[in-house]
Order: sequence, then structure tokens, then C-alpha cells
Amino acid sequence: MKKVWLTLSVLFVMFSNVFAQTSVNNYKYVVVPERFEFLKKNDQFQLNSLTKFLLEKEGLMVFMSNDNIPKDLAENRCLVLNAKVIDHSKLFKTKLKLELLDCYNNVVIESKIGESREKEFRKAYHEALRNAYESIKGMNYAYTPKDRVPKVEIESIKEDKKGMVAVVSPNIKEPTKEPVKVKEPNELKKPAKKAVPVAVVKSPEKNPEVKKEIVVEKKSQDILYAQPIDNGYQLVDMSPKVVMILINTSLKDVYVVKGQDAIVYKKDGKWYHSKGTNSLEALNIKF
Repeated sequence: MKKVWLTLSVLFVMFSNVFAQTSVNNYKYVVVPERFEFLKKNDQFQLNSLTKFLLEKEGLMVFMSNDNIPKDLAENRCLVLNAKVIDHSKLFKTKLKLELLDCYNNVVIESKIGESREKEFRKAYHEALRNAYESIKGMNYAYTPKDRVPKVEIESIKEDKKGMVAVVSPNIKEPTKEPVKVKEPNELKKPAKKAVPVAVVKSPEKNPEVKKEIVVEKKSQDILYAQPIDNGYQLVDMSPKVVMILINTSLKDVYVVKGQDAIVYKKDGKWYHSKGTNSLEALNIKF
């Protein structure tokens, strides 16, 4: 009986590690804050720098919250995991736990509590954090983008044997019907010697068209006033009507929009509303 329980315990640990690895692999970046909540200064005792160092050992791309961030991260805040160190210390023991949270503050992975009996703060915090890290190291991280749920749109067009075109949508199961004929757009048509009843649209493999970023400017009278709430702000117009709710992140001047796959961020003194597409909406926000 003991052997059975031992085997089950080992299998449980193995599957837990595989699940954690798969979850972490879905994220491209990790951001470490300048200061953890239980400390008084930025990078006090170099604990934030140590956190960054330990996560980089796992192959993760780690930024401090005051670093310049890549463009894709600025446009899609949900590519990142936010590092958080939690203090569970007691009178004679320093206890720390490391967590990685997604853009909605859901815990993706957490360590066991690391302990230290050192009396000097720096040594105690470093030893406790390293001991906590031991429980999550060896993740074999490899970035694998998770499937996003797109809007109803045509993702790919495939030609069948009869010259018809089948439209494939990732989230919609179509009943068995005759293939849908798709006419070729004017800009992709090429002169042909013979009339072709159906032309097949294929994704261009070379020299893809680069879409320009379109910024839609808000009118000057469309002022949005930021009112502080728990964990962020609510933006109201002149009505006053709540237009959107901004949730704090570990990055300065970057907020997640509640209920949307979007962010609001500040760049060159202006505020922008981005939904991860090629269009941005400039906002006139007053704090």
C-alpha cells in the first residue's frame, strides 16, 4: 500500500511540473517591479535584482518595470508575467514565496515558501528567495504562443480538387455543405490567357504588405477624467459616465482595460488605447 501511495505522489509531482511548464511557456516576457510591497526602497537588499537573475537562469526574458519594453509588449500586456515576492516572515524566520501572475492577476506559477534563519536582512532575504526558487527551477522554458480567440474572420483559404475554395474559421464548426466560392480581390488578379471560373486566394509568401499604424485622435472636448479606485482608475466623461476601468500593472503608465483584451499606456506625453491591432486611439485623460 505504501508503494502505491509513493508512486501516486511521484506521478502527481511530475504532472504538476509539466502543467506549470506549459503555462509559463505561453508567456513571452517577465517583468520584475522596482520595489516589492513589503520593502521600503527600490531594489532594497538587491532582492529585485536577484529575482531577475534567478528567472533569467530559466531562459526567461526578464525586464525591470522601469526598463524600455518591446513594442509587442506595449501593445499586448498579456504577453507578460509579473513577478511578485510575498513575505511570510515570522519572528525568528525569514520566509519568502515567489509568484508569477498574468495580466489579470491570476497566479500562473508559485514556489514553495523558502526559509532562512540568518539575522542579517540581506543574507536572510537572499537565502529565503533562493530556497523558494529551488522549488520551481528546471522549467525548461520555451516560448510557445497560446491560442488566442480571434473574432470571426477568415484565417486561411485552401483549394480543393474541384477548384473550389474552403474557408476555415478557427472557432466555428461549419456543417457539411458545398465549398464556398471566393472571388479573387482586384488587387491580386493577374492577367490570364484563358478564362478561369474560380481564382484561388493564396497568402503571399514574399514581400507581405505592411499595414501602417493608424492613430485615431480624440476631439479636444472628449476629455476623460481619471478617478482613483481600488487597484486602478475609472475613466468618466462629462456626463459623467464611466467609459472604462483601468487596472494597475507593474509597469509605469501602463494599465489593463477591464473587460477588454486591451491596454492604455502613455507614450511621448500622450495616452493611447491599444487593442493589439494596427490602430490606436489617442485619449485625452486628466488625472
